[in-house]
Amino acid sequence: MKRIFIVGMSSFIGANLARALRGRHRVFGTYGNHLPHIDDAVAFHFPLVPGAPMQELANRVRPDVVIYCAGYADDHRCSSDPLGTLFVHAEVPAILTSTLSAWNGRFIYFSTSKVFSGEEGNYREEDAPRPITSYGQAKYQAEDMLSRYRNVFILRLGTVFGLGGTAHTNSLIGRLLTTYREEKDIQLIADEDRSFLSVYQLADAVEKLIEMPEETEPGVFHVSNPETVTYFDFGRRFARVFDYPPDRIVQLSGESFSRAVGSQELRGRDLTLNGELFAERFGFQYEKLEDSLLRLKTALRKGTQ
Repeated sequence: MKRIFIVGMSSFIGANLARALRGRHRVFGTYGNHLPHIDDAVAFHFPLVPGAPMQELANRVRPDVVIYCAGYADDHRCSSDPLGTLFVHAEVPAILTSTLSAWNGRFIYFSTSKVFSGEEGNYREEDAPRPITSYGQAKYQAEDMLSRYRNVFILRLGTVFGLGGTAHTNSLIGRLLTTYREEKDIQLIADEDRSFLSVYQLADAVEKLIEMPEETEPGVFHVSNPETVTYFDFGRRFARVFDYPPDRIVQLSGESFSRAVGSQELRGRDLTLNGELFAERFGFQYEKLEDSLLRLKTALRKGTQ
């Protein structure tokens, strides 16, 4: 049993990881505004602000693994507050990584497919990043800063789906469930290719890294279902698995979506990731997308999600 410290445990990914890992490990975590109510996990109220005693907290918990789930996913916030964004996405992780090295702790950092431009797709780890959004740029800066350390596993992710978390209630799955409950239509982008990954599969991947021997070589890895899917395709598959009428899923262009939300940020046409290296290196097997959706459906029926 290892000591796992999740920074951002009230987030969608952080909360799901805490629930997945708590039975096999001692789980600790931080939260800012929303207390996560997760049995068998210790939560510290710890806003990530300059001057916060992050090193002291890490030394107090002395974790074997830190999983960093905090950050700003909103492009507008990243562009309007570049210093705050750099602090949360890069400087705090660097402080923790340096602290962990004192006892050979491992650091897992979640990056994004948005470090790429989205012009080519099927990106591999060796492809040169070229972010076109403020969020992608912030993550790329964090990757560059963390690459100086030898105990960091950087996992680039596409669209992670599931339910749960305290602060993130407007997830894609949540919107789809609400759409059918209220008998409304939902517009989803049909002209952009993306990589989708169940949060359950992400938890499985993290568990692989936690259990790897101490001498395992760290680095940058893409964790991604091999299927290329648009948001519209995903919505239709969701409808089929959940036995909902698919005609409530309506096609929308990425350009129309940007206009509707008033966004000036560019959108990548194809941000798919190639996850073969992670699968080969760590003996990881990706689920088919329908199987991941069935797994979610079963969890919802059992009331475990």
